[in-house]
Amino acid sequence: MTTKTFRHNDGDLAIAYYRCSTPSQVETPVAEASIGQQRDAAHKYAEEHGLTIIREYEDRAISGTTSERPGYQQMLSEVGRLRPAVRILWKADRLGRDVAELARAMQAIKDAGCRVCYVGGTVPDDDSPEAGLMESMLDGMAGGTRY
Repeated sequence: MTTKTFRHNDGDLAIAYYRCSTPSQVETPVAEASIGQQRDAAHKYAEEHGLTIIREYEDRAISGTTSERPGYQQMLSEVGRLRPAVRILWKADRLGRDVAELARAMQAIKDAGCRVCYVGGTVPDDDSPEAGLMESMLDGMAGGTRY
């Protein structure tokens, strides 16, 4: 069996994705960061790491349990063409809450050579095995479903 290795894109280009679940979270956070707070954190991260955000995607007041989110679908359709070095995200649960869908999305993002950076969580900002393990655990917890 051949193992596919992750081939990271060079450069300083980044994309960012923001999502909130309820109308009250759009600009005023309830238990999670608002779209504005997620955006501010992404821009701060980009500035601190010498990245240029070339495209931002967002879904306002749409649950992560569905993949029928316009910003999410547009991001997935464009990531292979844009081929950014980094995709900035608040936390894994902002990308989605369905484990199978998260796995599909993460594979599409990584197939495009894009590294994922979380700015609101506890995942280390590197490609270490520890970061991969923590990312997988958080993806599983974001799904909220036990198999």
